[in-house]
Amino acid sequence: MLAGLDVPSHGTVMLDGNNLFEFDEDQRPPARASGRICVPVIPVMPALSALENVMLPLELQAVPRAREQAEEALSQ
Repeated sequence: MLAGLDVPSHGTVMLDGNNLFEFDEDQRPPARASGRICVPVIPVMPALSALENVMLPLELQAVPRAREQAEEALSQ
């Protein structure tokens, strides 16, 4: 929940006085990249493809061209 990946069943997660879950998906990556949100080590998620699993940590850090970088890593 601290990374904004899982929604709490009740309560809120506050970041600088704002409810993290009121941020849209475009607002969360910059907050993660700022270091204000803790991004845990993410295990392989079976519901995602190999590409999506490699892209996920890059997207959480708002890395530009995450898809291209993930594709390159997988091709190696």
